[in-house]
Amino acid sequence: MKAIPQYPNSTLYFIILAALLSCNTKQCSSQHPPMKKPKQGTTQALMIDSSSLVEEVPRIPVAELTQEQILHRVDSNPCYLPLVRDPNYWPPRYDSTTMFRAEDLFNENIKPNPELDDSLMFVRRYLVGDFMVLNTDESVRGIKEFLPRIEELFGWEPYKSEWLKDVMTFPLYQPDSILDQARDSLVNYVNHNHLISPEGQLNFFDKIWRYYGKPIDKTYSFSGSKVYASGQRLCLCEAYEDTLVWVASAGISSKRLDVKQVMRADSTYAKSYFQLLPLNRFRRYYGGQYTISSKHWERSRPYEAIDIKHDSLLSGGHNHVVFYQGRVELPNFLTMQPHKRFTDAMYRNGIHEVSLRQMPRNMLGTCNSIGCIRVSDYVSKFVRWWVPQDCNFFVAYEPERYHVLMTDVNIADLYPIHSNEEGDLFREWVNDHYPYYAKHVELGRTGDYKNGYIQQAYFELGDEYERSQQHEDEQ
Repeated sequence: MKAIPQYPNSTLYFIILAALLSCNTKQCSSQHPPMKKPKQGTTQALMIDSSSLVEEVPRIPVAELTQEQILHRVDSNPCYLPLVRDPNYWPPRYDSTTMFRAEDLFNENIKPNPELDDSLMFVRRYLVGDFMVLNTDESVRGIKEFLPRIEELFGWEPYKSEWLKDVMTFPLYQPDSILDQARDSLVNYVNHNHLISPEGQLNFFDKIWRYYGKPIDKTYSFSGSKVYASGQRLCLCEAYEDTLVWVASAGISSKRLDVKQVMRADSTYAKSYFQLLPLNRFRRYYGGQYTISSKHWERSRPYEAIDIKHDSLLSGGHNHVVFYQGRVELPNFLTMQPHKRFTDAMYRNGIHEVSLRQMPRNMLGTCNSIGCIRVSDYVSKFVRWWVPQDCNFFVAYEPERYHVLMTDVNIADLYPIHSNEEGDLFREWVNDHYPYYAKHVELGRTGDYKNGYIQQAYFELGDEYERSQQHEDEQ
């Protein structure tokens, strides 16, 4: 059996984590009021005044947890999913006696970095693909994304300007001219004591944070007139001796479709999509464990010396761009290499931004891809930045909780746009009020009122649009 890396106990872990992700503890005590112990699955877990935890009762080492204790934790923290030994979560023919142990969470393919305060900082990081849309009681889970904000990542002081605070809340909806002004102000907030240099922090803003929009928060996904349960998620995790930290959670789409060639009347061929779920005899399509063997880039962002430096810090990455069938770009493609335990798993899949027009963004949280793991534009950029080379990626799901068509939910109750005329009014409003966003998500002023582009825009901006229409009616 592999030896578990030597890491700090629970109290020291929180001290180190706060120091690495924000500032040193002396600085934090003057900048942030004392916090209660954070709940797993909240961005608050990234910044903690450790003084409130000194008296904490030592926790049970993860390696000593019983299955009952692990299953109890999984309900509130999916980072424990790899340790579940119920074979129903894993591909067939997987020997339950060799299921994952605590030491398997750590990245054994990269070396500890003695120059860091926590030499195992990147060794600890791993991913979990929780592909289930139902809770254990068969209720719809829904998807509620949370991702660390730029201020939390780098320990910035609170913004002194309300204007800057507003701009930085959801920069995706701001024009480039406003974001350029904001960037000039951020020079005054960068943390000179952080692991990531001031230049690296501003580069994060330029190439990642400016694409941050409203996180997904929904119970259902819909495509056309069909409604599906939502809940599939990609979880970013860190492993310690006595706890597993849920750093971030993002909506994803895993496999639901496959492609075949269909002959037309004129003897030419066309692609046709049909449903093929990774269940029953196709359950082995997804293995239980992968490594992120290659970290690719995208055409829309320059790959510069500062990016090379960051990739070197995380032990790998490059500027190559992946294309589907040589034509469609798959931005920020993270290659999923199946572990040798799962020889039947499909190769050549990866995690990447939703890119094919047939795979709309509004279906994130629900299986809808042809094999790869789809994420949003921002999430693809952030995960590419956060994940170390050869990071472990675990995939777990119970077949009966993987995919659910909601026949008892009416799409009219979720999406109040019922005609192209109504859809074009919303499209016009988005293009007038958020032109940069409309361009970024390719939302034209006219088009089908049921396609994925307008439905995703309504998920993000629908509440504001309805309020604006109500205000106009009152006038």
